[in-house]
Amino acid sequence: MELLNTVNIENMKYLSFKPHWVLLCAICILNLWIVKPIRAQNFTAGIKGGIGSSKLSFKDVRLNGLQIKQGESILAWHAGIFTRISLLGFHIQPELYYIRSGGKAELQDGSAPQQSGDFKYHQFEIPVLAGYTFLSFLRAQAGPVFSFTLNNNVKGFSGAFRNLEESYKNAAVGYQLGLGIDLFRLTFDARFEGDLSKLGSSITLPGGQKVSTDFKSKQFVFSLGYKLIK
Repeated sequence: MELLNTVNIENMKYLSFKPHWVLLCAICILNLWIVKPIRAQNFTAGIKGGIGSSKLSFKDVRLNGLQIKQGESILAWHAGIFTRISLLGFHIQPELYYIRSGGKAELQDGSAPQQSGDFKYHQFEIPVLAGYTFLSFLRAQAGPVFSFTLNNNVKGFSGAFRNLEESYKNAAVGYQLGLGIDLFRLTFDARFEGDLSKLGSSITLPGGQKVSTDFKSKQFVFSLGYKLIK
């Protein structure tokens, strides 16, 4: 399938990954863990982890008998730490966790069998959420999330998307929104996460033709946490 080896993703510029930003954020969160309990009674910190459903989102590409479309979701997971500072029902909740997510895409070339490609990436994510607590246990939250890619891989398509692995953005900005419940020292969260940054903006097909698209990702995230400091 020579044709499948000539499909490339364009306009995926590198954003230099700066590990010291992740380290700085981690130090700030750990500082809150250590210092704030001494100064504020409305401070909470703990550990959390969970699973989710992650999917690629983009406009279908159809040209010259070739079709590329969104595929199925894949299982995502995450683990990390969280802090929360509350005042008069409102709160700020910064988090830091390691996440594995991604998605699938489907490629159909004329009458040839359909192929599926797997996109998986490992990241540090730093959500900074603002929220309000109802009935003393129910939380509504929303805010930005900053993602830093550690590594990624692409499988399938006989190499059709081989450029994606090398060109994948090293940093991105997205958003989260959702609801949470606090029961004693346990926390339960259900959130939706989407990208504000594009992963790519066009695909080059055989013959040099460019087709615009908008590669992003989205996921539903479910997590369980335990308050070490309450």
